[in-house]
Amino acid sequence: MDDKIKNQLTELVDQLEKKVPYAAALYKKSSGTRLNINRVQESIDQVDPAEGVVFTLWNGQSYFEASFNKLNWQEVKTDLNALADYAQNSVDPSKPSFDIDPGTPLRKDYFSSLILDPAKIPLEKKLARAKEHLHAALSAHPKVTNAISVLGDVTHEDLFVNRSKVITQTITRTDVVLVVYLSDGEKSSEVHDGRSKNAGFEAAQLPKELIEKMVQDGLTLLGSERLKPGAYDTVVDSEWAGIIAHECFGHGMETDLYTRERALSRFYIGKPVAADIVNMFDDPSLVNEAGGFFFDDEGALATSTHIIKSGLLQRGLTDLASAHKLKLERSS
Repeated sequence: MDDKIKNQLTELVDQLEKKVPYAAALYKKSSGTRLNINRVQESIDQVDPAEGVVFTLWNGQSYFEASFNKLNWQEVKTDLNALADYAQNSVDPSKPSFDIDPGTPLRKDYFSSLILDPAKIPLEKKLARAKEHLHAALSAHPKVTNAISVLGDVTHEDLFVNRSKVITQTITRTDVVLVVYLSDGEKSSEVHDGRSKNAGFEAAQLPKELIEKMVQDGLTLLGSERLKPGAYDTVVDSEWAGIIAHECFGHGMETDLYTRERALSRFYIGKPVAADIVNMFDDPSLVNEAGGFFFDDEGALATSTHIIKSGLLQRGLTDLASAHKLKLERSS
């Protein structure tokens, strides 16, 4: 991470806190490539590079934010001073004010593990790997009519600055996806699978056995009767169980919804919500998994949160604002 950006943000945060009791800055940058091929078409694209910074100000009662994707520091400084003046003038003296804890002092750079940096892998080698997956699917059975092979990588660089912290993280994620289409002349089916890891090009590989299983699953679907609409008991594997739990339950545990009274889960803390064998965690500290990180956008270091323990609902997931307003422990 460029020391010039670190110094600029540190200086701006210091200047802002001469007007408001708390300020922080989050700088983000990302870049990468994405390959998408099928039996008749190939495309290789650069992931749209993104760069920008978000400033957060707390005036003791409310949050204020400003974002910039053009880092003209003089213009940024002018706009931030205007926002700080507005935040300062928005304080209601008849209402209580509160301080924001800037956290334990920390200066550290974090990097996700990778063996083969995708940025150093020639496009020809990436294309060859994507074609390998495509050809394995197309040749697996005569009823395979087409397939789409996707291989992508993206590197995120983040810098968080407040009066206590100057921390950076560089995380590379590699995605490999395969979609297989089958037809028996009357009916068609499609199956999807893939892998996503915070890792390098070494993770861009689908085992031959997985591709063969995808084709067999597609053949099974071709011979299956269409389900009649209705309610069914289902048995799912661990991946689908995780997706269902995330979408149907996990989002309702975000405590910013509690402050807006939009989550029923707030009424069930400490109560049974599942069988007593069920435990659920939110754990972004698993940094080698897709979605893992070292710290979040508010500078909180990644930790594991036990949401359901032996069937009992334990707590929700907090950001800085909801943790402060609800007087709850911060999660990440």
